[in-house]
Amino acid sequence: MRHWIKSNLWFSVLLSMTLGFIAPGWGVYLAPYVKVTLMVLIFFGSLDLDFEIILNQLKKPYRTLALMSLIHLGTPALLYPFRDFFSPDIFIGFLVIGASATGMSNIFLSHELRGSPSHALVIVSLTNLAAPFVIPMTMAVYAGAQAQINFLSVITTMMVLIFIPLILARVCVAFGLKEKIKRPAPYLSQLNIGILIYSVIAPLRDDMLNNVKLSLTLLAIVWLITTMNYIIGWTLGENRHAKRTFALGAAFRNFTMAIVVCNEFFTPTAALPAIIYAVVGNFLIVPLQLFAPGRLANSSE
Repeated sequence: MRHWIKSNLWFSVLLSMTLGFIAPGWGVYLAPYVKVTLMVLIFFGSLDLDFEIILNQLKKPYRTLALMSLIHLGTPALLYPFRDFFSPDIFIGFLVIGASATGMSNIFLSHELRGSPSHALVIVSLTNLAAPFVIPMTMAVYAGAQAQINFLSVITTMMVLIFIPLILARVCVAFGLKEKIKRPAPYLSQLNIGILIYSVIAPLRDDMLNNVKLSLTLLAIVWLITTMNYIIGWTLGENRHAKRTFALGAAFRNFTMAIVVCNEFFTPTAALPAIIYAVVGNFLIVPLQLFAPGRLANSSE
């Protein structure tokens, strides 16, 4: 049973999304703890952080830098033509999720989908370290006067969310606690992912259902951009394992970080694109994991 839970992230994702729509009550109560849940997930993801692996991967940095450019700069550029179709809040929300880092769960997904976990670790680490600086820059370039916020506050908030759990994880590794913590880590990470999905969808569930036309429009755009990013990311990989990981890195973003930034510095409406992104991205996990090469091979034995 424990192995089944660990190997079937799609089930907890689908369950959390469903609960967010049909039983949002507890999700609303959990929403104020989204920051803590995100920091716990970053903590678990940072336990395997190995600067030697990162440096080795960066000896040939061109593919990684190309992917980072797509993630942080290319996606906002793809979204810019939609600027006049939405209110300033919605467009700013698009920019925030568009420039956001690769999600921490991509390390787990790369392992499950027979990608390259070492590449995933590098991509997740570098994009999350860059995000506190790139997201404010992106808002300044593409939104200009529409983004009337204290950019230093955005940078500080994001650095706290990323660097505190990262430093705590490195301290635990230094004291030899890594293996003890890692034993329950896969199950706790899945629990955290489920709580995150549930607690970010539930509070804005009524907004999505009350604005069906807007939600469907956002859904179509997010689906298009996610698919384009997946395809472009796939072309950047040097082999099939790397291609899967680069595609996942380009498509699946840290939607929780985007929602935190939108809720903290803008109106709740600004978080709507990130919520839709969470729905699309997490929904895509279901077919990707169910039809993963390894799973198909095992099912035919």
